Amino acid sequence: MGVNADSPWKEAKLFVNDREIASGEPIPLFRGQENVVRVEVPPDIKGALSLGLVNDEKLTIVSNPPFNEWVEGDNRSHTWRVKPNAGQSGLVQFVVLNRGVDEFWSLLCWVLSIRLADEVEEVLVQDYVPPLPSSPYEFFFKDELRNVIVIYKQGSPLRGYPLKLIPTPLTGVQPDHLVVNPAGPVSDHKWTVNAHTNSGTFRLVLQGVGMSSGITLPTFKVISRDLREEADFLISGKIVPPGGYDFPTKSLLIVSLQTKPDSPLAGLPFKLKHKLLDLRPEDLTSVPGFDNFLTEYRWLVRGISGSGRFQLSLEAQGLSQTLDAPVCRLISKLDIWYNGKLKDERHPIALIKNQWADLTFKLKRDASSPNPIELEWVGTPHPRVTIDPALPSSKPIDTDIGAIWRVHCPSNSEGVFSLRVSIEGLFSKEIRFIVSEL
Repeated sequence: MGVNADSPWKEAKLFVNDREIASGEPIPLFRGQENVVRVEVPPDIKGALSLGLVNDEKLTIVSNPPFNEWVEGDNRSHTWRVKPNAGQSGLVQFVVLNRGVDEFWSLLCWVLSIRLADEVEEVLVQDYVPPLPSSPYEFFFKDELRNVIVIYKQGSPLRGYPLKLIPTPLTGVQPDHLVVNPAGPVSDHKWTVNAHTNSGTFRLVLQGVGMSSGITLPTFKVISRDLREEADFLISGKIVPPGGYDFPTKSLLIVSLQTKPDSPLAGLPFKLKHKLLDLRPEDLTSVPGFDNFLTEYRWLVRGISGSGRFQLSLEAQGLSQTLDAPVCRLISKLDIWYNGKLKDERHPIALIKNQWADLTFKLKRDASSPNPIELEWVGTPHPRVTIDPALPSSKPIDTDIGAIWRVHCPSNSEGVFSLRVSIEGLFSKEIRFIVSEL
């Protein structure tokens, strides 16, 4: 509604529904209701005014007093009550005339619903970089932009009408953690939104100038791509150390998830996943089962058989990122046999002089390991004890006979020594020996 600097209308004022319309601001006419249009003129514009209508889109609009009739003012104020049809939106133009002024005042008007949702087909929150997976939840990753774009309904003149996208913190997020900027010309109704610093939730509301109701978008959840910042993976109530845990076969593990304060992950369905590095599928079970989304974050995991490594992880529904526990190990008890007798590893094993004897290692419950068992000296080898095959050496563990080394101590042997027995990636332990008489 701008006019030239030397126009006689430059001091005139326009009010719609008692709100002054500033120069350059779009003029709203809300459909299905009377809009009070008032023109106040300066002293040098005298007499009646006429309000004309340019209606190229053929909208149904009535006015009281009627369009194109001369209306005497009240103390230089002229008023019309304009009512567009309830079901039509579009653009029209008012033309204000005065008999004493050669120039007319042209006013472009937006005929709109007073409810923004009647003009908007959809508000898209688009992926920026990198893309998000399809999800029933709306996530923002910290410090990653997402685009918000308004899609208009067919026939709506909303483009160019002033809209605001207003962020409102709900939990965790602070007002200065939400940054909304236009992503192009303001009239395009596109914005970039960046949520940073804190995890939490916020809401976006789209509002139009003068409209009675805007559009409230679903609640957004702000999280870190590193889910360790959002929650802790617990086994038996404790955070898993970087080196993982060793679990005996048949043991029961209580796996749980503990979300951190203000993290919006709380309440989202999670599923427990497992990756078997050396084990068979039947070696590890879970109740509730693996790969089922749950909102109660508690699983009972049992090692059934075998020895090997596994990794547990938790995945939230709608997110490709996972919360991974360090690699853990399922270990069957290692039995140590010497000269046909089961030995207690807590005590030194007494070796017999002047005869060869079998040193046998077996994994309890007929379990096997995909990795060989390794045997080596701890410190300096005993100068008189012979072990075949020579150390260091390794052997596969047979499920029936185990892994066997032959040991010989001559009569002039004495003293103590230690051997280290290990299975790569599973365990390592020292066994003490003492040379004794028969």
